[in-house]
This record gives sequence, structure tokens and C-alpha cells, in this order.
Amino acid sequence: MKKKLLFLFAALLSTTLFSQELQNSVNKINNDKIIIQTQLNERFVKYSKMDSSQKYYSTLADVKNNKEILFNKYTAPFEIQGKFHIPVQETNHGFYLTSDLKEYIFKDKNYKKVFPYCNGSAFVLDKDENYVLIDMKGNTVTDQVEFTTGRFGEGLAPVKLKDGRTGYMNPKGKLVLELNFDLKEDFNKTYATRFNNGYAIINDNKTNEYFVIDKNGKYVKKLDERPVSDVYCNLVTFCVPAEKDGLYAFGFMKTSGEIVFPAKYRFADGPRFFPNFKNGRIDNVYCKKINSNVSIELDGKVYEQEQYFKGKKVLVEDYFDNLEDYKIGK
Repeated sequence: MKKKLLFLFAALLSTTLFSQELQNSVNKINNDKIIIQTQLNERFVKYSKMDSSQKYYSTLADVKNNKEILFNKYTAPFEIQGKFHIPVQETNHGFYLTSDLKEYIFKDKNYKKVFPYCNGSAFVLDKDENYVLIDMKGNTVTDQVEFTTGRFGEGLAPVKLKDGRTGYMNPKGKLVLELNFDLKEDFNKTYATRFNNGYAIINDNKTNEYFVIDKNGKYVKKLDERPVSDVYCNLVTFCVPAEKDGLYAFGFMKTSGEIVFPAKYRFADGPRFFPNFKNGRIDNVYCKKINSNVSIELDGKVYEQEQYFKGKKVLVEDYFDNLEDYKIGK
């Protein structure tokens, strides 16, 4: 008789191997169910958790001071002149916090989102819902951006201007590449990544096809896969929609279009959490059949993720009549 799945969907998951001391520190700060953890440095741990309304939000644990800091989910920590800066938000207002937790930058501006600096400039979303590029003193570099993903990659950020043009902007506020893509917050409808290792990926809004571009704006490769994320840890998440059952398979590629981890199994009805790739396996793949996440290794073996992170390799085959039926191409 097949085993029944009894563990909770929101059980503790980890994308990094933590020391027990660090894990205990995070647990001491927060008693809620932690979904994703990433150790940023010896002091800060980033994670996501579920609130009382069953929605997930990102936060930081300051494990040295036993303090939780509400984290701006749209950004990543960065360094300026050797000092670690954290884009954070309190009472829904974004500002920058230095690593000593003593110095706040632009706290009085009431920004709704703040993004990392690049060569002296950063994007913010102001209280009136306008994207503005600012300098280190908070002065406006340009306010002509209608929408941006907010992050620079190799000195260029994808933007949509108020005059309708789209392309890549440099930290001086100049549109240096004008290209045919739309850009909105929903990556399922519009798409453009940051540059990484000389390449970016866009969705051409005239053909609705995905292309790899170089830093001259030249189309160098057409993709068969559908990218669904920006660049994280030098990789882009892509999905392969199934034709017959509406389920998706996820994999990872470089911005050059090179497949690093092929999409293997049609498990998800859509991205609940974006999967991550580490140590030769893909984690955080939501599996609708068992209503929880699984880990997939390069050899194609699939494991219950909660048990996997506890050091127990429990295969999920027992929950399927035939796991092979969910393979890509079946």
C-alpha cells in the first residue's frame, strides 16, 4: 500500500547547510515556519516565511543581536566602499541600512522600494509610485522611467520609459540600448533580464519569442525554453509547459542560453517558489501531486525535500503510479 503524505507544506526548508548554532539563533529570533534560508554573511540570514494570512514575505535575522529586520524582497544586499548595505523596509517604507544597524540612508524619503546601487546610482520607487534613478545623495538622475526591474547587471538595467521606449539604461540615466520588449512587474507577460557574463535574455514583443542578446543589442540566439526569472547566482530559471496536463517542468540556464540543468519532470501547476540550483541538484520544485517541494538530482532521482535536508534520501516514487509518466516528452 502506498505511503500517504503527512508532512506540512510549510515545514522548515533550507537552501544552505547551516551550523547548528546558527540554526538555533534563527529559531530563537523567529518561531514561525521558515520556508527559504540563505546565509548572507556571518551576521545576517535571509529567509521567507508565512504570515497569518498565508502569504509569504522576506525578512532578515541579525543572529548576533537576536533581531529580525523586515527585508525588502525586491532587492539584495550590496557593498559601498567596504560597508555592507541592506535595502530594508519598515512600515512599508524602503530605505538603506548599513551593516552596523546604526546608519539609515534616505529614511525620510518614504520610498516604497529601494534597489542596490551601481556606480553611484540606484533605482527607487517613491511614495507616488514613480520609479526614480537617484545618486548617492538622493538627488534625481532621471525620473523618466515608467517601470524597471530595478537591478543593474554589468552596468545596465532593463527599463521602460514614459515615452514608450524600452531597452537598457546605464547608471547615468542614459538609454544606451533600445530594444523591442515590454516590461511590467508580471514576468509571465513581459520579460528582460539583467546582463550577466556579457548576455541578457529578452522577450521580443513583436514576435513573442525569447532571445539571447549581447551588449550591443544583437540577437545571438533564439530560445525554445521559456525563462521565468531574472538572473540569480549567474543563472536564469526556465520552464517547459506541458501540452496535455497543464503542468510545468523547471530547469536552469545561463544568460548565454546554455542549459545547466535540464527540465526533467512536469510537477508544478505554476511557480509557487522559484527553484534554486546548487551542488548539482535543483531544490524548491513544487510538486502538485504531493503538495510539497522536492529536490531533483542530475541523475533524475527525485526526493522529498524536507527529509532530504535532514539527511534522509526518501524517493517520491511511492506517491506516483508511474513517475516516468511525468518526464518531459512523455
